[in-house]
Amino acid sequence: MDIKYNFVCPTYKKLLQLEKLRIDAYQEPPVCDERRHYLEALESGRYIAMTSSFDDELLAGCYISSSFSSLSIEQLFVAYRYQEKGYYLGKRLLMEVLRNQRKIEEIFQMEFSESRLYASTSKARRIYESLGYQGKKADVWLIKKL
Repeated sequence: MDIKYNFVCPTYKKLLQLEKLRIDAYQEPPVCDERRHYLEALESGRYIAMTSSFDDELLAGCYISSSFSSLSIEQLFVAYRYQEKGYYLGKRLLMEVLRNQRKIEEIFQMEFSESRLYASTSKARRIYESLGYQGKKADVWLIKKL
């Protein structure tokens, strides 16, 4: 599978496609305020988005910010039909984000010495720890020195 990685141009149409993918990934009805929050943050440039796709189909995405003066991955999501199929789409997208650290620093006009992300499940936590992220057991934020 020849996967392409891209930063998303923040047009309203593209952002709606991304939000549709995020909602599909979590298999939960959207929370109106949360959806509006992400759309506004992406449109304003407080967040940027990176996606992976194959033949123009969105496979995975993530929202990136400079929260805590770090490279913060606020959301990381994979299309539901591709989850747990052995493609490692979330892990591969996260690695691509880290490979693009310099470009992200240019966008946010700051240098990052660490990356943070939120681990909402024990499975996600194991994946992130395999990539060098660490945190105390009570923490949901995991940190990786860059």
